[in-house]
Amino acid sequence: MNRKKKKWLELYIKIPEKLYDEFSIWLDDNGCIGLIVKEIKSINDNVLVAYFNDDLAINEFEKNLKLFLFDYGIETVYKIGYLEEKDWVGLFKEYFSPFVISDELRIICPWHKDRKDGDVIISPEMAFGTGRHETTQLCLYFIIDKKGCFRRVLDIGIGSGILAIASIKFGAEKVIAFDIDNDALKNCRKNIRLNKIPKGRIFIFCGTLSDLSKKVHLRKEEEFDLILCNILPDNFYPFLNQVHNYLKRDSGRLIVSGIHINMVNKVREFLDKNHFKITSSKKLNDWIAYEVKSLKLKG
Repeated sequence: MNRKKKKWLELYIKIPEKLYDEFSIWLDDNGCIGLIVKEIKSINDNVLVAYFNDDLAINEFEKNLKLFLFDYGIETVYKIGYLEEKDWVGLFKEYFSPFVISDELRIICPWHKDRKDGDVIISPEMAFGTGRHETTQLCLYFIIDKKGCFRRVLDIGIGSGILAIASIKFGAEKVIAFDIDNDALKNCRKNIRLNKIPKGRIFIFCGTLSDLSKKVHLRKEEEFDLILCNILPDNFYPFLNQVHNYLKRDSGRLIVSGIHINMVNKVREFLDKNHFKITSSKKLNDWIAYEVKSLKLKG
């Protein structure tokens, strides 16, 4: 009697090597039964291939995977299914095709030759911000909507630099941005050069919001018209109250993204308790971003 050959689901994914250990532990906790590093010669890079029994609840697994990646500030290519190496190569090329945000904005890679005015060029590395994750798109929608309403922008957790670069292209005179990840800053500097942003228009540093006053001397009239914060709520809860010190009192707006639908009630309570008022919101799939203003009187 012929026995049906056992099939396993495969997850192909690009992950920074420094996170292999943490990701391996996460995979074990989420049903992984085997893991290898595989060289894909056609893209001259390595990917992780994780194996799962074919009864894996893929939708739930993928939601948890997206949260893991976002928590570590990673935006990457992945695919789960019955895959072969040739399928992965096609997916990789398709993933990094020009990505349309609006009629005014596309995200392209350095090798794309068909360029248009307003394109933002991003070198696809592991730094978060290729424009394909919902939270990044929501921030970009707000930037487009507020075109002409901001001169000075603060970008909290710059990642690839996509939001800072888009802010310049949509009217900002100056963007100040920071990140705690030096690898992200390297990628950001590369993308600033690729987009030919004039020197001094985007100032970046390694650090946190608490370091801002040490790195940049801000006068009262230089408070920010727009502050962008695209990180998970558990990461912004400890410092977001400091934003009141840097946001213009009446006209300034803070964009908080990175909010999964299961976090909405807690985030809204936090904003209300900390003297922020939600003025508008945007939703894309399971993610939400808020535009808020400061109600806190400054002493």
